[in-house]
Amino acid sequence: EALDAAPPFSHVLQRDRKNDYGFTVGGPVWLPKIYNGKNKTFFFFNLERFGNSQLASGSYGTVPTAAYRNGDFSGALTGKTLTDPNTGYQFLENAIYDPLSTYTDANGRTMRTMFPGNIIPKSRMDPVALKVQALIPAPINTQNTLNWLPNISTNTTQQLPSLKIDENLSDSTKLSFYWRQQHTNQIAAPDGLPVPITGARPKLVDGNQYVLNGDHTISPTLMLHLGASFYRFLNPDSSPLSVLQYDAVGQLGLVGSATNPAGFPELFNMGVNNQGGEGQTLGPTTSDHQYTDMLGFVASTTWVRGSHTFKFGAEVKQNVYSDVNVQGSQGQYYFNNGPTAIPYLGTSSVGGGSIGAGYATFLLGQVTQYNVNAPRDTQMRNIVWAAYAQDAWKVNRKLTLELGLRWDYTPMFRELHNNMAEIG
Repeated sequence: EALDAAPPFSHVLQRDRKNDYGFTVGGPVWLPKIYNGKNKTFFFFNLERFGNSQLASGSYGTVPTAAYRNGDFSGALTGKTLTDPNTGYQFLENAIYDPLSTYTDANGRTMRTMFPGNIIPKSRMDPVALKVQALIPAPINTQNTLNWLPNISTNTTQQLPSLKIDENLSDSTKLSFYWRQQHTNQIAAPDGLPVPITGARPKLVDGNQYVLNGDHTISPTLMLHLGASFYRFLNPDSSPLSVLQYDAVGQLGLVGSATNPAGFPELFNMGVNNQGGEGQTLGPTTSDHQYTDMLGFVASTTWVRGSHTFKFGAEVKQNVYSDVNVQGSQGQYYFNNGPTAIPYLGTSSVGGGSIGAGYATFLLGQVTQYNVNAPRDTQMRNIVWAAYAQDAWKVNRKLTLELGLRWDYTPMFRELHNNMAEIG
């Protein structure tokens, strides 16, 4: 790391440190003056830990300039004139047109007037947009693009412990228990933006597996096995509560969310074509809280009779899938160029360039598309059954026939509250 070179332009050293270690220990359970498990109780424990610390500050991002924040888009004008090949009409590249100035010209085409100087008056700016804008980091230079250096620090930790215990109850009866855990703490999609506008998702993934087995020798030719297991896997992929439960009504004056508290909305398309603007989508991108449960029981017996070894068994397993999902329930708002472009064109692209700007549309509060999803609480269940019978018939020392029959029943998942429909 000491010999690493800093990236060009930012001259900030990046960091990527990994540590992976662990240990194992096992033997008879012996607690002085309390319990002596010699030849009876045994344990084996394993632990592995992994850590990865990263600092990425070498890549510039783009945020709105100070002028853009004040409605001044004169710096976005490139001096290039764009010509509509169908009509011969000409437009300045990145010109911002006033949506309140819409009119029909002598040729029957719907037109608009460009804001004087390409500047939106402050009196026209939407108060909610201005409050959101205040949350966006300030630029660190005077460029239209690559004017912000995010400090993205991500730390990933993972812990993998496991434990096995064997107990000899008697010469004919044995029990065993096994536990395994996976615990991972990491950040998905870090972007360097602050709460509540960040799209970063802290992920606390956790899985626990428990297995209990019992074996009993009924006679020299008859053995019984019983087992039970449970596995739970939590896999949240969601923005933090500080984003999802942000008071958008009180702090921004924005209403319309399907959740309470409202949460910060997701905002799209806030750029200024080839001249910067807001370079990232703001707000929560995902809000999944998934967990999976599997509960199972098995029973089997082995019976040796003459040249035959019979095996019979059955299994039942319940599968549970739950997903509490509020993605998009805070509101998803799109700000395209259309409201600040020329209507008759039907597009903001003309003559090899663009007119209008998503960030100008945002400042004016001219939402071009919005969506509010209903919160979802998916609860899927099914129970799987299985049974088998098998015979290993040793016909002679050179020939053994394996004969068997197995039955499985795997029904479709059903929604716990019967809130599922399928059309085919």
